[in-house]
Amino acid sequence: MATELKLVRRVVLAFAALFATSAAFAADQSAPLPNGIELHTGALVMRVVALRDDVVRVRIGRAGQLPEDASWAVLPGARGAQTAVNATPDGFSTSKLSVSINRATLALTVRDAAGEIISADTPDAPLTQASSPRRAFRQFSSHRR
Repeated sequence: MATELKLVRRVVLAFAALFATSAAFAADQSAPLPNGIELHTGALVMRVVALRDDVVRVRIGRAGQLPEDASWAVLPGARGAQTAVNATPDGFSTSKLSVSINRATLALTVRDAAGEIISADTPDAPLTQASSPRRAFRQFSSHRR
C-alpha cells in the first residue's frame, strides 16, 4: 500500500511539473504574422497588425482568444486591409512606424520613422487578466507634423 501511494505521489508530481512547464511556455508565446504580431501571456492574447504603413490595429482578448472582429473605429473594409511588415525582436516595423511590445506586461509603444514616440502604454499600468479590455493608459507624444 505504501509503495502504491509513493507511486501515485510520483505520478501526480510528474504531472504537476509537466503542467507547470507547459503553463510557463503558454504564458509567453508570440507568433509573427505577415502583417504584424500576436502574443499570448497567460489567458490574454494581443494581436497588433498593420493596416497600412502608417496605421496599426490593436486587438486584445481574454480566455486565449480574440473577441468578435468588430470595431467602431475601423470600418469593415479597412479591417481587411494589410501591409507587409518587417519582424523585429520585440514587434515589427513598416516604412513609417515601428511597434514594440514588452512581453512581460504587453505594454505597447508605437514610434514614427524618426524614432519619436507616437503612442506608448504607461509603464505602471500593465495589461493583466483583471484589466479593462478598453484600457486607455497612454502617453502621447507632443510633436506635431
